[in-house]
Amino acid sequence: KTQVELGSTATDYEDYGYYFIKNDAIITDKELENAGQAADAKATGDILKNISMVGKNKFNGTWQNGVQIDANGNEVPSVKNASSSYIKTDQQTQYTAKCYGSNLTFTNIYAIYYDSTKSKINATSAAGKQITFTTPANCAYIRLMTYQAATTGTGLVPEKTQVELGSTATDYEDYGY
Repeated sequence: KTQVELGSTATDYEDYGYYFIKNDAIITDKELENAGQAADAKATGDILKNISMVGKNKFNGTWQNGVQIDANGNEVPSVKNASSSYIKTDQQTQYTAKCYGSNLTFTNIYAIYYDSTKSKINATSAAGKQITFTTPANCAYIRLMTYQAATTGTGLVPEKTQVELGSTATDYEDYGY
C-alpha cells in the first residue's frame, strides 16, 4: 500500500476516502452518529449545520468569459481571456489544475496567487490546458485564467476544471461538498 501526504512526517496508513468537515475541522464519527439518532429534523439540521464533504477536487468556482486579470490583480475586459473565481489554497503547497472541454481553443493557462486579503502576489503560466504550480509562502487563494492569441472570445471557458494536490492530474472528480 502506498500513501502520499502533506508534510515531512509519515502517519499511519489509511484508505483513500472522504472526510466530513465542520468549521474547518474533521468531524467525529460520534457527531455523525448523533445526527442519525436525532429526534427531529431540526435537531439533525443543527448537528449537521456547516458540514461539508471534501474530495480531491478543490475547484468549486465559476468562470467568467471575457475577463483578464491584469498585472495589479484587477479585472479588465478582454476577448482573449476567461478567469475563474477565487479558489481557497494552502501556502507553499503544490497543486495541479487541469481544464476539460470539447471545444477549448485557449493556448495558455495561468495560476494567479493572492494573499488572505485577496491582493495579488504574482502568477505562473503554462502552455496547454494544465498547469502545475507551488503556492508562495503567503498565498491563501488562487484564480485561474485562460488565454488565446485569437480574438474570437470563444473556447476560453472550460466545461470542467479540477485543481488538486500534487504534480499529477488524475481523473476528473466533481468538487466534494
